[in-house]
Amino acid sequence: MNDVYIASLPVVLAAVSGILILVLDILVKKSEKLIFTLSLIFSLLPFLPFLIFYGFRSKAFGGQLITDKLSYTFVALISIITFFIILISYSYNKRRLIKYNEYYVLLFFAQAGLIALVSSYNLLVIFIAFEIFSFSSYILTGIVKDRLSSEAVFKYLFTGIIASSIGLLGIALLYGASGTLFIDKMVKTGTNSVVIISGFILFLINIFFKFSLAPFHIWTPDVYEGAATPISAYFSVAPKIAIIILILRFISLDVFTVFNVKIILWLIAAITILWGNFVALRQKNLKRLMAYSAISHSGYIAMGFLLPYESAYKYLLFYGISYLFLNIIAFTFLSYLTESSSDDVGMESVAGLSKKKPFESFVFSLALISLAGFPPTIGFFAKFYLFIALIESGYIYITLIAILGTVVSVFYYFRIIMYLYFKDEDKDFKFDIFGKIVLFLNMVIVLALSFYPELIFSFLRGW
Repeated sequence: MNDVYIASLPVVLAAVSGILILVLDILVKKSEKLIFTLSLIFSLLPFLPFLIFYGFRSKAFGGQLITDKLSYTFVALISIITFFIILISYSYNKRRLIKYNEYYVLLFFAQAGLIALVSSYNLLVIFIAFEIFSFSSYILTGIVKDRLSSEAVFKYLFTGIIASSIGLLGIALLYGASGTLFIDKMVKTGTNSVVIISGFILFLINIFFKFSLAPFHIWTPDVYEGAATPISAYFSVAPKIAIIILILRFISLDVFTVFNVKIILWLIAAITILWGNFVALRQKNLKRLMAYSAISHSGYIAMGFLLPYESAYKYLLFYGISYLFLNIIAFTFLSYLTESSSDDVGMESVAGLSKKKPFESFVFSLALISLAGFPPTIGFFAKFYLFIALIESGYIYITLIAILGTVVSVFYYFRIIMYLYFKDEDKDFKFDIFGKIVLFLNMVIVLALSFYPELIFSFLRGW
């Protein structure tokens, strides 16, 4: 098969899925169940190239689009993420009276943008892919018609446009100084003038914004609180996994060393860890709390950007994969605590819920304990391996900051568990079969990886 077709296939499958859903929505009346079913099937279509072409490297359009083990790994993960998000969205959309099938269309367009993002060294392709994801995510944020959602989409759109403009300015500077849009070619030229370094820092600001790194995280709590809870779940994992893959491409080229920005990465990671964890202590709304939790985990992951590629690709992907399933559990649980008129999920919403929903409460608690980094959970191993790798590479002080952040996080994660098991409340919530399936599957995955973390490493060792 032609390299152009192989390299384009994952992006095309995601984009065409969105277009087909859009056409069906126009042609078929009362199509909610049909579109939900087809969306579930279409969400797994990009998984097929992973099964068929994994390990096969191809280039298309003059090297602007590439496929390799990194991109295929992301394709598999984004398919799993989208599948779970669509499953939990069905019940949520009925409760919140979201009758727009464009919801699923936008998920597929966002998926296409993220797949394109991880499949290129070309800065312009990366920028356009970011914007495809961004504009889809802006609309998804505002798809719930209430005050919080409207406020969230305004803040997200306003700050997102500023971040994108700064990133585009950085690309312009990089192109003007180097004469190429390919980051790998820039590195090979050995040019590291003030203009190139400045341009790269501006370009990174746009990435850091999407990754929720402080001080570019300002949109995150409001968007997570105001957006539909399944969409908050999507934002918490999908773009972060994509950016991990993108940064791994940069690390493989030793970009951060060549452009002398490691001290900036160090500072931003440290600030993000401390800010995310300490501010989370004050949160009473669970969606905002999980937003600050997501910010702190962005800081932990950003520490891994300092590692050499041989360590980074193993421990960053290990952390990203474990974080993915844990956050899906947490937000799935929260999505079923929402009512028809509001997404306001306070601490009191989960009070005493373990008595009425023992299975769901156990899975949620498992995720929280793992996010806190308690052994022998997958969250513990993710942090342990990353911290050890950082210490071996000489980054002792930032590792100590990360350990401090982890200790602080125990208080707010266990406060939720205390409400679940040691407070009394009469509230009850219904978990449909889809929610239980998502919780069960993710629980099995988390437990399997907790007892056999070698499963991930054996997969990565095949690289």
